Parts: sequence; structure tokens; C-alpha cells
Amino acid sequence: MKKIFYALAIAALPIVSHAQISSIQAILDSVNIDTLMFRTAELSGERGVFVNGMVDTIFSRNRNRPGNELAFKFIRNKLISYGYQVDSASFGSSGGKNIWAKKTGMLYPNKKVILCAHYDAMPNGPISPGADDNGAGVATVLEAARILIDYNFEYTIVFALWDDEEYGLLGSANYANSAYVDNDSIHGVINMDAIAHDSDNDSVARVHAKPIGNSQAIADTVLSVNIEYNIGLNMILVNPGATYSDHASFWNRDYGAVLMIQDWDNDPNPQYHLASDSIYYFNIPYFHKLARLSIGSAAAFAVPYETPVDLGIKDESLEAVELNPNPTNGILTVKWMQEYKMIQIIDLTGKLLYSASLANGATNTTIDVSALNKGVHFLKLINENSQVMKKFIKK
Repeated sequence: MKKIFYALAIAALPIVSHAQISSIQAILDSVNIDTLMFRTAELSGERGVFVNGMVDTIFSRNRNRPGNELAFKFIRNKLISYGYQVDSASFGSSGGKNIWAKKTGMLYPNKKVILCAHYDAMPNGPISPGADDNGAGVATVLEAARILIDYNFEYTIVFALWDDEEYGLLGSANYANSAYVDNDSIHGVINMDAIAHDSDNDSVARVHAKPIGNSQAIADTVLSVNIEYNIGLNMILVNPGATYSDHASFWNRDYGAVLMIQDWDNDPNPQYHLASDSIYYFNIPYFHKLARLSIGSAAAFAVPYETPVDLGIKDESLEAVELNPNPTNGILTVKWMQEYKMIQIIDLTGKLLYSASLANGATNTTIDVSALNKGVHFLKLINENSQVMKKFIKK
């Protein structure tokens, strides 16, 4: 039976090449437990945070406490520091704020894989560290954003942090409802909530799914990544799953989603919603495994992007070429160091869209790309001896 399950689980993964498997393994290897613990310590008031030129402490992330706004600013600053453009939205009479950043997909920029967690906490008091619920989840989203900035994927990845989960999933509901109204294409949602408690050290964790959208396919990917990459968790699939966290907001709008959570049924955290929910009760190796599985599953479901082999692309790391802004919807500024004779733009099929000669000694130019179709394009610089390509996205 175990062999049958393994075969079914692996079959559920997107078809990937050896290079893509290597990318996922490299991503998993980059998930740093020291960084995860440090971030959770900052979010739960064990360490100070540097925000707006000052050192402060997030004592409580409850929506009724100043620390909630401080946590919002801290999260925003971290995402910006990793190189992302950050978006946010306020909602409700309580003044809740969601915050997110995205890594634009190379083939399907309008289809989103959302990796998310809620950043608000309970209890409603001056001390509300919420380390397990849900500082660990927030730290994992930030760790994913830190690592995945250096990789490309077929689908867009959204790193999202919700507010007001503790008061009725209000933040995620606001985002999911807006996505539904705007007819957004959400490829899948992986939600993390309480992922660092394992008092009996049995490495049991749960993935909650439901027969809505492609939820089962997302869960199958989670189960497959755990096996294929030797994460080491004892995963239990719950289907139909519980509706007590932010994934349910997406189910309510018929989007595929899953919940990643510790074994709450048999090993609940006794510090739940108490001022004692601190990092000192973490099972650190368990936290590392569940964070790795969540990040690896998001990467696998978004599908690491391979540059088309038939375009003759040279390793761009060998050449100093800068494209700004990227993504762009208007003027693209190109800078380079060695001398080139010609500049071209081609699409994913290799079709030539633009070509121009370059003046002797030129090291920069601008191109109006506003007429190009949205999506991935390649800029090529050519001389007698070599050529180099650089990817850019037309918004």
C-alpha cells in the first residue's frame, strides 16, 4: 500500500526536469533554521526590530495593540530589503492591513501561487507573542521571499501576510473576495498556521484539503515533495479539512487551497492563544522540516522555470548587463560593460521583435517596449565573438 501511495503522490507532481528538481533541492537546502528562529524571535518580542530608523519591540501583534502596526511595518521593510515591490490593502472598521509581494512568473504571470500566513496574534493584551500562532508561519513566508528572489518560476508566486485572522479570517477573506470580483487567476494557495509545536517528537504534521478547485492536487504536491526530497515528516492528509484558518477564505471563493499545520488533533499546543506562546516551546528541528516542506511545495507547484534551450542563451551571470525597470510597461533602460554591435528583442518562441545597431563604444540605450505583448521576452546583445541574453517581463 505504501508503494501505491508513493506512486500516486509522485504522479501528482508537475512534470519536472532534472534541472528543475535540482532547483527545488537547492531551495530546500537554502532554508536556514537560524534565520527562521531569528525572525520568529523578532516577531514575538524576544528581540528588538529596526523600523523607521529606530529600535522597537513587537510585544503584541493583536489587532488592538500598537505592535500590530509595528509588525506590519517590519514585514514591509523586510520584503523591500529582499528586492520586492510591496503591496498592501486596508480593510474593515478595525483598520486591518494585508501585505504582500510577488515574484512574477515567466510563462503565466497572471496565474498566482500564494504562500501565506496570518501575522496578527492572540490574546488581546499587552503581551501577545504568538510565536507558534503564527510568528513561525510569518517567518517562513519571509524566508521563502528571501530565497526565491533568486529563482524564476513558470507561475507568479505571491508572498502574503494576512491581518485579522484571529477575528474571523477577515484579512484573507478580503483578499479572496477581491480576487473573485476581479476574476483573478489563483493557481493555488498554501497557507501556514501553527507549524512549530511537536511535543511528542513524532514528526506528524497535517495538510488539510477539500474537494474544491485543485486543492487535492496541491495537497498531492505537498505529500510528494515530503517523500521525494526526504523532508522527514509523517504527513497526514485531512480531506475534507478544517476551516479554522485562512485557506478557508479561498475555499469560499472556489479557489484551490491547503492548510499546513502541526498535528493539532493529537498534539495541540497548550500555549495556544496565551501570553506564554513563545519560541522556548518550539521543536526546532520540526519547525525546520515543516518550513522546508511548505517552501518546497510552493516552489514545486509554481514550477521552476527553465530557459528555452533552443534560443542560444549564454549564462547571463558571465556578463554585466542591467535592465531597468524589470518588469516594465514602458521604457526599458539597458546598460552593459563590454562592447556590442547589435541589440535585439525576441519572444519565447525565438521570434525577432526588435533589432537595432549600436554605436561604437556605446554602453547603454533605452527602448520603448510599450507595444510588446505582456509576458516574458529576451533582450540579446551581439558582437562578432559572443552574444548574451537577459530576460525581462513586459507588464
